[in-house]
Amino acid sequence: MPYTFSTQQLDKIKVLSDAAATAYKNDNSTKGAYAEVYQYIADVLVGKVDQVAGSAAPATLGADVQQVQLWFAGAARANAGEGPFSVLIREYTQAQGELRGMGRFTDAQMQTASNAVGLAALTDILDPDNGGALLSITNIADKDATAVGRVLFPDIPNSEKNPAWSGVVLFGMLGSDQTWRVYGPNGTYSDVTQCMDTGYAYQALNKALGVTALGNDGVLNLNFGEKDLDILGGMWNLQHGGNADTSTLSPGAVIATTIQESLGPLVEPLVGAQRVLSALAANYAACNAPSPPSPGEQTPADDQSSPQPSDSHQTIPGVPDGKDVLQVSPGNAASGNKLFVVFTC
Repeated sequence: MPYTFSTQQLDKIKVLSDAAATAYKNDNSTKGAYAEVYQYIADVLVGKVDQVAGSAAPATLGADVQQVQLWFAGAARANAGEGPFSVLIREYTQAQGELRGMGRFTDAQMQTASNAVGLAALTDILDPDNGGALLSITNIADKDATAVGRVLFPDIPNSEKNPAWSGVVLFGMLGSDQTWRVYGPNGTYSDVTQCMDTGYAYQALNKALGVTALGNDGVLNLNFGEKDLDILGGMWNLQHGGNADTSTLSPGAVIATTIQESLGPLVEPLVGAQRVLSALAANYAACNAPSPPSPGEQTPADDQSSPQPSDSHQTIPGVPDGKDVLQVSPGNAASGNKLFVVFTC
């Protein structure tokens, strides 16, 4: 059910939002301009601060509030440029720019886009006509995609949907499917541009996951701080309806060679990323390639001697470097239900 902020909460949000807006006005690339107000809202929604007496934490009201709480928590990290979520979002965006021939964005450009999202979201929350209501995840997706598109991708095809936005592939972790921005309605394609958008999304996510990985041995190795663990636990709860406890995981805990069942809350986002990659691969392969082979030219599908991709190693026809793929092997009882996450080249 929807949540409405109390007068006290709205007053605090306005103070923090005004400070962020001033920083944005003075320098629209101010790092972390909206991080504090984002974090405050995230903390309010999980009952950490300024709770209304006798009321339960807003996040207990339902998945629609949980989704938005997780977005604000993740946005605080991203806007401040901290943690693996920030790296994943920013590297995905950088890869989209490079794939589309725009080169790499400057840090100032990336931060300006991030701050523009904050300005749009907070303006709506504080609008008197809004009555203090919490935005829905759909509202936030539109604000996020539009603001990033206006700053970084104003002239790409289908810019009104912003198929280059990182939320296309990452909002699924929040229970909000935004892949329609690349696939078209109901997973269908109406033009070649959507086909290429799918290829770009695959390559960008694949590259961003690789850059986010810190290990040099091909095994996912991420350093999660306390706030990152809270987000991962929240994602687990949202997707499984459980009550994940990440209190036993110390800040900076390292996910190294294997992820045990005791670290279950950390598994689902990784598996979710693999599902997105697989879906992008399947959809790209199914659509009409923008540059079909010449008459009589043999294609990989026609050449039965060519190695075919396995379930764990997807390739993308016509997309450069399609062999760099995230593989997830669920393991078995003998291995203690370990999850291996490996980047193959």
